[in-house]
Amino acid sequence: MDLIKKNLNSKLYPLIGTIFTIHTILLTRTCPHHEAGLTCISPHIIDNWLRSYENGFVGNGLLGHIHSLLIGNNVNVIGINLLGFGIIALNLFFIYRSFLKESIVTSSQILFLFILLTPLFSVYINTLGHTFHFCLAVFSLTLIALRNLTKKIHRIVLISISILLMGLIHESSLILIVPSFVAIFLNPYSKKFFKKGLFLITLYYLILLGFVLGTNYYNLDFSNVRSYLAFNPIDGMTHIPIEYQNLASSISYELKIIYGVKNSLLKLMLRAISVSIFPILVSMMISITKINYFEGIRFLKLLLFTWLYTLPLYFFNNLWGGIAISNLVTTIFIYETSSIIFEAKNSKLNKINRFDVYWGFIKDNNLKILLLISFLILFLYPVHNQTWLRGVSASASVMIIPLIAVIGFIFKNNFPKSLIK
Repeated sequence: MDLIKKNLNSKLYPLIGTIFTIHTILLTRTCPHHEAGLTCISPHIIDNWLRSYENGFVGNGLLGHIHSLLIGNNVNVIGINLLGFGIIALNLFFIYRSFLKESIVTSSQILFLFILLTPLFSVYINTLGHTFHFCLAVFSLTLIALRNLTKKIHRIVLISISILLMGLIHESSLILIVPSFVAIFLNPYSKKFFKKGLFLITLYYLILLGFVLGTNYYNLDFSNVRSYLAFNPIDGMTHIPIEYQNLASSISYELKIIYGVKNSLLKLMLRAISVSIFPILVSMMISITKINYFEGIRFLKLLLFTWLYTLPLYFFNNLWGGIAISNLVTTIFIYETSSIIFEAKNSKLNKINRFDVYWGFIKDNNLKILLLISFLILFLYPVHNQTWLRGVSASASVMIIPLIAVIGFIFKNNFPKSLIK
């Protein structure tokens, strides 16, 4: 087993580069938007680049306005594709750094290599060029800068600037990303972590709601917005942006999709399971690559925290799969900074003998467990049909429960009983 790890480690970077290139080409060529003549960018996504502040403020218009100032009013779709790939590479670099933090390095490198074949990567490709990716990059750079700031006031100022910037780039970041900044100020090992965290998140949402209602923002249609034209120099096709929908109309549209069709409670539960399986399996993989179970607990608590603060979005948005993976990515980003600011060795943590025993078993069988979970993910999530968006099929959602039970039974029987005494 050590020989396999050593060989993989020596060839890791060329292997990552090869798989990244081949898999990216495969995903872009099979992308559902490719036939629209926009390479791998959907008309909805390119619209975010076709707005500016020339005639006044407009939602999600910052990057379009910067583009108009620096490059011009006509948006080259090929250029946005290339820029999108660059942002994906940057975000993957941040993910890789987080994987290595407080981890068994070789196992984490193998896991990162595997991630390139999963929905976590395909969600980036299928949303190539989306301005939300730029929000993630801003978020990551902010987290890196925060590690060098010791005073809370300096951190608050930097975070405030970052929140404003991300909100102007894409409004969804105000719910999907911004609340995770709370974890910078709270020790995840504290018993009051969730209590304090949810209190601060509730306060933040009340302020956000007050702004939306008080300024009538939800009803603004930005009818005076200056729109530009997108063109593809390869096939000569052009794209004119669709009419801007205000926040109230967008929410109403999403509610019709979710609740307009009669769904039984069982169907909603199956859907929740289907979109949660992948993030749960990957979070298990990440947790067992850490150097001790304290770091594994840190990661799982941060993931649960991101799920809790995005719950409102699940009620008003149909893209549950994308939200679930966004939760996972945000957790991966925030984990590295949390492990630096709140080191486990500086916290008064009591070891639990039973956890020590199980962790010893996991450490000895680390690669086997990673391979087993990898098989489950590849079996459940084929690299097509936008499984990142829809989750696994309903039948797979039902089958995963007894399958995991069987795997648990096998491991229980192979677990050294002498260690539990």
